[in-house]
Amino acid sequence: MFATGLIDDVIIGNAYASDDELKRLSMLDPYQVEFSVEFVSQANLLERQIVLNNQHVRRGDITEAVIRSTEVRKKYQDCANPAHDNEAEFRRGDVVIGNDSFGKYKNELQVVLCPHQDPRKNLVGKISTTELSLLDFIKPWSKFKLVNKTY
Repeated sequence: MFATGLIDDVIIGNAYASDDELKRLSMLDPYQVEFSVEFVSQANLLERQIVLNNQHVRRGDITEAVIRSTEVRKKYQDCANPAHDNEAEFRRGDVVIGNDSFGKYKNELQVVLCPHQDPRKNLVGKISTTELSLLDFIKPWSKFKLVNKTY
């Protein structure tokens, strides 16, 4: 709701909200969208760290093809990232990271918006299908967070 820019306040109408419900609501960050990611089996430890342990911000000079989080490529520029899961076409909601053959874009995190193929990028995970509509709300300089999908 907050990501739409149309909501300022949330009023709880349940007089008997549980402590757990109130705690979960208090943990929401109205200033960034959080996406659940399901990792592919070949995603390595470095890629999981890039996805989960960093604040992601969409670049201001946006492209229609991907959401780019570029600060991580600077932080992890000296870390090797061999190619894997890079042959198939990437689809909307796929989380990809530049592999060793991507030059200065190595270890840059991208969220796919338009289908494309690029062997310089590794597929590391997929955003939950129920959250794909939220991708439209990630505007230039928007913060976003990626968390491990739990069932």
